[in-house]
Amino acid sequence: MQTEDVEKLIKENIGVGEPTRLTPDDFTPRFKRMLELAFQIARGMMHSFVGTEHLLLALLKETDSYGYKFLLALGVRPEVLVEQLFSGQETQPDGKTDGKKGKTKTPTLDEFGRDLTALAEGGKIDPVIGRESSSTRCRNCWKAKRSWRWI
Repeated sequence: MQTEDVEKLIKENIGVGEPTRLTPDDFTPRFKRMLELAFQIARGMMHSFVGTEHLLLALLKETDSYGYKFLLALGVRPEVLVEQLFSGQETQPDGKTDGKKGKTKTPTLDEFGRDLTALAEGGKIDPVIGRESSSTRCRNCWKAKRSWRWI
């Protein structure tokens, strides 16, 4: 699924409006219902926040919404999407998964981090040699940022 395809579907079916600032008073009843459902899903998963995964699961339960219909039109199978959401696998454009295992000792780290050793071995990151000045500048920024935190 490509961003351009989603944008094209939205423009063809809904159109483009004027830029505006919305307040909670402007939310439609369906959107409010989906937010409430996302909150309930998050709470059921013992999460203290509503994330994009909870919003996506709520969208998949609203089968008569444009979002759900757009996903179907783009060839997304909801049951596969839910399975991948819970297994922690990412789907590549060709439909293959990236090979990450769903159960690891550090699932949060695997989800939000990158294996720098593997990337360096594969030559996929910039070398640090010869960049002492930028490394020093970064360390100084990190030190300053750490000192800004108050308890």
